Amino acid sequence: MVIVGQIRHLFISFFRKFCIIFNYFVKKYATRDILNKSCEEQCNIYFGRKEMDIVSSFTARLNELMKETGLTPKQISESTGIDLTELMHWKSDKNKKLPSTRNLLKLADFFRCSFAYMLGLENENSLPNPRQELPVFSERLCKILEKKQLKVFVLKRTGKIQFKSSINNWKTGRTMPNVFNLVCLAETLNCSVDYLLGRGD
Repeated sequence: MVIVGQIRHLFISFFRKFCIIFNYFVKKYATRDILNKSCEEQCNIYFGRKEMDIVSSFTARLNELMKETGLTPKQISESTGIDLTELMHWKSDKNKKLPSTRNLLKLADFFRCSFAYMLGLENENSLPNPRQELPVFSERLCKILEKKQLKVFVLKRTGKIQFKSSINNWKTGRTMPNVFNLVCLAETLNCSVDYLLGRGD
């Protein structure tokens, strides 16, 4: 009976210690997950607001250029091949999205301006004569990274790019960054989007 009592005492003591340790790790990792989730939510809020600011400036610039040139959405559509419905949507005060990278390039080429000017991110057009024939983006990106002696993991750590998992896809040519990610990527690399795309030096 004495041995049984000792065993029971040891078991209860062990079980209590186990519970203490278990609760410690549960609280520790649960808190970490909450913090990580909170940081992720904050990043999403930041990027969401930043993107909407660019959407607003793009809409204002598009309307400004149309007014300056006297061109209608239909005329621009016929000259660029951009769908008229999309042009009408972009010029609307209710616009909430940016064009695709391809379409924004078409607009920037049509109005003979820099990518940033087309987006309303600069007051003066810094690229009145952009290159029309562009290099393959993935090859261009790899050359810039090599020139700046940067690795992909360094870009990911900056926190300036929304979808960090996409960087490898951009490097390998699987996908092309959208307009917003191009702006963030150029900011991270400390260069213009036009330089990043090969439209300008």
